[in-house]
Amino acid sequence: MSIENQKRLLTCIEAGLPIPGDVAAWYMAAWREHVETNKPLCLCLGLRGAGIRSAKKRELLRHRDVLLKFAASSCTQYPGESLWSKCETLADMIRRWPRSKSENPLLPHLFNLPIELPQSAVGIHDRIKPTRRTPPLFTEYAGRGK
Repeated sequence: MSIENQKRLLTCIEAGLPIPGDVAAWYMAAWREHVETNKPLCLCLGLRGAGIRSAKKRELLRHRDVLLKFAASSCTQYPGESLWSKCETLADMIRRWPRSKSENPLLPHLFNLPIELPQSAVGIHDRIKPTRRTPPLFTEYAGRGK
């Protein structure tokens, strides 16, 4: 019903027609709920379910993860250091913030983001580990080896 109301609202606005009373009431009730509870308007309008991230939140998470990746890559103490070791070093820097401010040039940028940062090496590693390619289907190998 919410998507239909949204379509009706947009159609009326685009066509320059008056907005039907039931659509106006739906929108006003959602707006009041948004103002009173500070919930995202898209949730109040019923356009997005609870637990589904908004585009803004997804973009913030992507930005944070890119910064984490580059911050971890600069946490090298010796050549060939493993990704896990770099994540441990970065996690230590994050937990010691703001004392670690000068240890990594990307830390201030991470802490300026309006989003939570992982505090553990596991949390950082889960967000920056390289993605693995999906293995080919078994059927591709069925004819080999005969």
